[in-house]
Amino acid sequence: FCMNFVTYDRKAVDLIQHCLEQRVKRDNLTIFIGTDSISIAGIIHYYIVVAFRYDKNGAHFIFAKEKVPTYRQANGKPDVFTKLWRECQLTIEVAEVLVNKDIFRRDEIIIELDYNSVVDTLSKPLIPATKGWAVGLGYQVLTKYGEYAIVNGQRVDDQVAVKAANHLCKGV
Repeated sequence: FCMNFVTYDRKAVDLIQHCLEQRVKRDNLTIFIGTDSISIAGIIHYYIVVAFRYDKNGAHFIFAKEKVPTYRQANGKPDVFTKLWRECQLTIEVAEVLVNKDIFRRDEIIIELDYNSVVDTLSKPLIPATKGWAVGLGYQVLTKYGEYAIVNGQRVDDQVAVKAANHLCKGV
């Protein structure tokens, strides 16, 4: 696992250590993990966010960035399916690291997918497979609209990590 995480002000943090610190110092902690991406000049910029929400009293996040050349179809056009699939893949990869290191249980993590479940978009067809993958592993999942998760006995229906990732994409 070789993602380099930083705070919003770009200070390097160790993912595992930071998560352990958040777990110890806060009650009612909810963990959101999500990824968003933007393509600019033949490069895809992925922002993988781990957001920590403390009850209803605010949140903060750390993130990692991955840059790769734009995926292309055989005809040379951008391969949007692969770009969007990678968002889910990166999100689950980070979640699995945290679970496998015994930092969090799967039922403590909300996987956020930046896919629109209401409007017909390029992301909508990915929802059954990506959500099925995450749910099959034991995670709760939020797409953009109309879903909720239950964490610490409370209903959660607002994406946190993907909103932060989207904000980071706008600043590229």
